[in-house]
Amino acid sequence: MAAAPPPASSPTPSPARSEPAAPQEPGFLLVAVKPWANVIVDGREAGSTPLEAIALAPGPHTVRINNALFEEIEKRVTIRPGETEKLVVDLTTQGVRKKP
Repeated sequence: MAAAPPPASSPTPSPARSEPAAPQEPGFLLVAVKPWANVIVDGREAGSTPLEAIALAPGPHTVRINNALFEEIEKRVTIRPGETEKLVVDLTTQGVRKKP
């Protein structure tokens, strides 16, 4: 009597490898304030206007505009990869003057 062939084994699937997501291309924020302001993005000083475009990770960000003569203004912006978002603030028309 002939020997029966060994049972076929199903291949064991290899565990799925989770590749780290490639970092997204940054976007940019261009802030223009009249007359001028100190700019803080996500709690970090970005400098005083006029500023060069600020490279940021894509997604929502909080921008604070400070000028000694006006109340602070806080704005939310959403940055898209490879694009430049412009934030234009005219403190003389949009701002509230501080009381002396």
